[in-house]
Amino acid sequence: MVDLPTRAYEAADAPALAAMFNEIEKHGGGHPGYTPDELDNYLNTVLRDVTTDSRLVFAPDGALVAAALTCPPPEGGFRADVMGGVLPQWRGRGIGRDLLAWQLARATDINNAVAPDARWEIHAFATMGDDDPPRLFRRFGMTPLRYWFEMVASTADAPELELPAGLWVLPYAVTFDKELHAAHMDAFSDHWGYQYRSFAVWSSLTIHSDGFLPELSVLALDGDELAGYVLSYKDADPAR
Repeated sequence: MVDLPTRAYEAADAPALAAMFNEIEKHGGGHPGYTPDELDNYLNTVLRDVTTDSRLVFAPDGALVAAALTCPPPEGGFRADVMGGVLPQWRGRGIGRDLLAWQLARATDINNAVAPDARWEIHAFATMGDDDPPRLFRRFGMTPLRYWFEMVASTADAPELELPAGLWVLPYAVTFDKELHAAHMDAFSDHWGYQYRSFAVWSSLTIHSDGFLPELSVLALDGDELAGYVLSYKDADPAR
């Protein structure tokens, strides 16, 4: 790899990191929806140790050009997520290879330290329009397993639909927080790649995060029992 300044993530890096991820998303045809506050909250929640499990790479002028984040599974989980990227104009210099090699080694170290008898999987993701990350992943023996679709609709002409008989809807209320956590874990328990997270971790990423929009979140009840929910969050694009 080219010799560039490298260090761990710090809270002051959140705006630059969000901007870098958004630029990489746009390059691949994805949606640049990262916000600094949400990204910082996510990293401080899911990283085991920000100082040892993150690596940022800077240009000589101090601009952020690449990042690698190694996110271990929650307790009892199986999936370690490796997040990161290299700005398109800085690719082809070995930066991505060095960072991904470090992430895989770091994930192995954490696995050996906290769950030596557990077999973890390493998951990474990329947008379909960006050919570079999949090529890099394959170089390290990783294989495409799952494709996701982002669906977008205007709220201007949202249809009025009737609820099934017996259900009623009310605005989000903090009194249902524990029920929301239980419902979410139950609803996604058989979803591909999903892992159980404790209430403290889940709520930090969702209903207690700075990006949560309670005024645009609703609950559906069957009698007094929570039957469904929609939780809404801020986006980097104020129109979304």
